[in-house]
Order: sequence, then C-alpha cells, then structure tokens
Amino acid sequence: MRTTRGLAIQLATAQNRFGDWREVFRQVDAIDKVTAADVRRVANATFVESNRTVGIVESTKMATAPAGGK
Repeated sequence: MRTTRGLAIQLATAQNRFGDWREVFRQVDAIDKVTAADVRRVANATFVESNRTVGIVESTKMATAPAGGK
C-alpha cells in the first residue's frame, strides 16, 4: 500500500475476495493485535517432535584433504 496503484490493487482484491474493500483495513487491525505470546503459543503447538521432517543431504563426491595436510 505504498503507492496509489498498490492501494488500488489491495482494495480491488479485498472487494473481489470478501465482497467488501474495507476488509483490507480490518485485516491490518487484526494483524496489529497479534502479540509475541500468540506467536510463541502457536509455534510451540506446531513445531513439535511428532510433527517434524528430517532430511539428510549426502554428497556423491569423496572428501579430500586440504593441500598441505591441514
């Protein structure tokens, strides 16, 4: 919303998605109400051991010692 064009796009998108251009400002107000404690609570519930994926990246090239033996 830094330019009039950006604002127009945001308003038109909100009108199209929600049927009311004022939803742009309601969403900004809702985001402003989010606290650090809210983020922490959701993160603690989401990022748990039973909900993780572990990836291991292996190289197909053999490792070589640096020149000079160090």
